[in-house]
Amino acid sequence: ARTSRRLGAFALLALVAVFAGVEISRSSVRPVHCGKDLEPTADTVVMLSASWCQYCAAARRYLVREKIEYCEYDVEQDPEGQRRYARMPVKVVPVLTLGKAKFIGFEQEE
Repeated sequence: ARTSRRLGAFALLALVAVFAGVEISRSSVRPVHCGKDLEPTADTVVMLSASWCQYCAAARRYLVREKIEYCEYDVEQDPEGQRRYARMPVKVVPVLTLGKAKFIGFEQEE
């Protein structure tokens, strides 16, 4: 009985790990780097982001899910991202721009 409980608990733990792994892989979307993966134009959404930023990850997932062409600059790793971020009046990520429109932070409804 003790062995079957251990196996049952192990199977449940393994099942949870598998489902957690699936969720993690679904939630991670690779950034599209401006200038490397895509040259931004006037009608390209540009995102200033940071690798640790969960709101940036949410914005990235939303843009991919909605099939919105975008590229991003990392404000910590990319020199152009650092320059663009230094010109921002607020120090928050993500910052999404489309032409002259700016969205500070990420709210899906915006």
